[in-house]
Amino acid sequence: MEEVWDYKTTKKDFEFFKDETLKWLRTYGLNDWLIEITHEAPDIEGSRATTAGTLAHKYISIKFNPKWDIMPCKIKLKEAAFHEATEVLLIRFAILADCRFATERELTEARHSIIQTLYNIMVK
Repeated sequence: MEEVWDYKTTKKDFEFFKDETLKWLRTYGLNDWLIEITHEAPDIEGSRATTAGTLAHKYISIKFNPKWDIMPCKIKLKEAAFHEATEVLLIRFAILADCRFATERELTEARHSIIQTLYNIMVK
């Protein structure tokens, strides 16, 4: 059975998602990226939200889909916001892992950056 993406997200849903995403980005201390959060169809079909970015410009684009496959409720909006903020946390590692020319040192540095961020949040 094919998924139906006919639940429309509202401006209020978007603002809630955006606020929650920004909360998690602050929690993670991810303030060295230029982050744009928009209410538009993502580049990948079948996603409630997507995150993409570039290392060169430290730019992140988070797209919140105007249509969902389920009724957007606060719990699902919070889950989506947490997910996308965590994608930002992992994006450096993900981009390097996708790169055919990433060095072992670059991957190690990216991984350690994630570990340090989690340490700063959970241990300090």
